[in-house]
Amino acid sequence: MFQIAVCDDIPEIVRQVCSVLEGSALSGQIHIEDYSSGAALAQQLRAGARYDLLILDIELDEVDGVSIGHLLRDELRDSTAQILYISGRQQYAMALFDTRPLNFLLKPLDEAKLLDCVAQAIRLARPGEALLTVLVNRSPQTLTARSVRYIESYHKRVTLHTVQGELVCRDKLESLARQLPDALFVRIHQSFLVNILYVSRVQYDRLTLDDGTQLSVSQSYRRAVRSRMMKAAPWQDGPEGDGFRPLADEVGR
Repeated sequence: MFQIAVCDDIPEIVRQVCSVLEGSALSGQIHIEDYSSGAALAQQLRAGARYDLLILDIELDEVDGVSIGHLLRDELRDSTAQILYISGRQQYAMALFDTRPLNFLLKPLDEAKLLDCVAQAIRLARPGEALLTVLVNRSPQTLTARSVRYIESYHKRVTLHTVQGELVCRDKLESLARQLPDALFVRIHQSFLVNILYVSRVQYDRLTLDDGTQLSVSQSYRRAVRSRMMKAAPWQDGPEGDGFRPLADEVGR
């Protein structure tokens, strides 16, 4: 089941979100847990609760939605959980960028847009179920595509940088690329494939991952990388058109 957390300190909003999702065609694929406090959700996350999607009000008491986003990305190092922010105000888009949200919706909620966002989150989660098999020291090893941060090829040797560590194999980058879901990976160089889930910043000639790793984007791939990363952040067209501006400005120079 696709696990969803809904957190808003306005009970009517929580009921609306839960009612819309549970009454939709997605109901058989999802399980929802609701919270009225950001502090309560943060406590559960620190205790090990895991969600595929968090629908967060920004203006929560004590621990707000943006703080929960930073808790996920920075403290818990969770780059795969998706975040959908909701708010009655428009001015937050720039502040949300570092937490890499799926989208940003204004209140009163457009229920059709809410359903579209959740459906998109489910689609994005599915590629992570794809498996990648490589030969390491002549022994086959299988891992999920989602666990691969990036792959680099150097002198007939391929290194997979994963959330668990590095794996070195003598496979070809092209053959590995064929096993990987296009929805998750972007090519930035003849020798590099990067999982977009772990990208925290895009600049004209490089990507920065959530752990600070910087990877060069070769000139021949810059236009394609820019296009791909713009598509990966649908909230770019959010409030006042500012949602994706830091990224678009740097990539587009």
